[in-house]
Amino acid sequence: MGVGIVSKECGQSLYSIERDMMKNKSRFLALCMTMAIAGTSVMGMKMPEVSVAAYQDDYKKSDGFEYEVKEDGSIRIMGYYDKSGYVDIPSYIDGRIVTEIGTDAFSGYQEEGDYEAITDIIIPSTVTRIGDGAFKRTSTIQRITIPESVTEIGANVFDGCTSLTSITIPSSVTYLGTGTFEGCESLSYVSLPEGFTEISDEMFAYCTSLSSFKVPSTVTRIGDSAFEGCTALNSISIPSSVESIGRAAFEECSALKSIVLSSGIKEIGMGAFEYSGITSLTIPGTVTEIGKSICNECKSLKTLSIEKGVKIIGKDAFIGCSGLETVSIPSTVTTINAYAFSECTSLKKIVLSGTAITSLGKGVFEGDTSITYAALPKNITEIPEALFASCTKLNSIVIPKKVTKIGTEAFYRCSSLKYVALPISVNYFASDAFTACSKLTDVYFVGTKTQLKKNYTAATSNRSDLDTFDLIMGKNLHYKSTGPTKNTLKLTATSLSLKVGATKKLGYSLTGNKLCLNVSFYSSNKSVATVGKTTGKITAKAKGTTVITVKTDSGLVKKCTLTVK
Repeated sequence: MGVGIVSKECGQSLYSIERDMMKNKSRFLALCMTMAIAGTSVMGMKMPEVSVAAYQDDYKKSDGFEYEVKEDGSIRIMGYYDKSGYVDIPSYIDGRIVTEIGTDAFSGYQEEGDYEAITDIIIPSTVTRIGDGAFKRTSTIQRITIPESVTEIGANVFDGCTSLTSITIPSSVTYLGTGTFEGCESLSYVSLPEGFTEISDEMFAYCTSLSSFKVPSTVTRIGDSAFEGCTALNSISIPSSVESIGRAAFEECSALKSIVLSSGIKEIGMGAFEYSGITSLTIPGTVTEIGKSICNECKSLKTLSIEKGVKIIGKDAFIGCSGLETVSIPSTVTTINAYAFSECTSLKKIVLSGTAITSLGKGVFEGDTSITYAALPKNITEIPEALFASCTKLNSIVIPKKVTKIGTEAFYRCSSLKYVALPISVNYFASDAFTACSKLTDVYFVGTKTQLKKNYTAATSNRSDLDTFDLIMGKNLHYKSTGPTKNTLKLTATSLSLKVGATKKLGYSLTGNKLCLNVSFYSSNKSVATVGKTTGKITAKAKGTTVITVKTDSGLVKKCTLTVK
């Protein structure tokens, strides 16, 4: 049992007392137990009333080391009480081979009196395992030699060894525990051999002098908080073998400017790069869900590319990325959760119209004070609460054709908003949806005046905020229109000829603000040919002639004559 262990069991730092008692530790423990049985205290702490027999010291001593004999007859080092700061652990003690350094064996060892601070540790080639916390908080260790015989290094073995500057892990080691080097503030060089499959949780957390690191090509997982707080880390190589990056893995890595993620990565955990210094990031399509707060407050991030394959962008994913200027959202994305891009004050444009998004969370773009243009996804049915609140440079918005509800403060304080285009479907406005939009003068409604009145009537029964509806009704209303730019409709053909049983899609082009327009297809003679109402797919049924009519909500009409032979 080492110096730090006795102090922990007795509840206080008892280094000076322990030095005096080290050569007869059983007497020291007996004294503590006698005081407990007598109802007294040790260092101000009331000791539990327990039997002295339960605390018998079974560790043997030899040449400054405490040890115990394992079941196989080999030696496990359990403590050190010699005065020398240069520790050369013997291969044999009392004729038995030393195979293990036990849990907390040297933990918390400190310089005191004529006991030198430990600076060097030589581990013999007979040792195969180093136990949990073996050198934890022994802050004076500068050098340690680990032989090729060691195969396992436990959790927190070097945690808090603040003077350790470099270390090489031999190729024989197949396992490193959680937090192995956590808090090694002076550690600037670490070499891990090939063969490792995991950088464990907190392995290098707060190693503030570590500036670069090469991840072995066999690693498949980088654990939670693995490099958290490594403020000097400016270069890291992540191989294609890595499939998972854990929570907060690179949080607060303020010097890390770029990181390349390979196509092998499948999972990126919550806050993986939070508060880091990265300036650009590409998320591969193999990552189907971007974790919550992945780049929270990454103020230096300027360019973000999300590749095709990603489906979900998590809550707060890029909140506070005030330097973000461009972002590319792929067509595969279906959900963007709350505040994902909130407070991205340099983002000027967002285009979602070509995506599969059906759900947008609360305040996704709230406080994005540089956005001037936004194209919303065509399949959403609701504009959520505070979606564009305080987007003070947004000058116009076209509401998609399936939207029925505009949420609370959806466009609150959009002080540059001049016009809004509404589809026929909107019949619910929540409170303050357009409050403090001081420049809003024109509202373009796809339908007719009669249709808008019907929507107002519906709003009185669905608990819509009528004050907001009245605000809309009080603007310059333009019916059968989607905005200042006139809509035009053009078909790819005005006449077609098909054989019975053939199919063909009738194409069209639509100019102007088309996002809020529905386009419908009709056949004048369904016995000759049918047409999909929304798809425009024609199916020839029988010989004859029919007219395919194409209409928009705003009243645009074009026709195509079809002859079936």
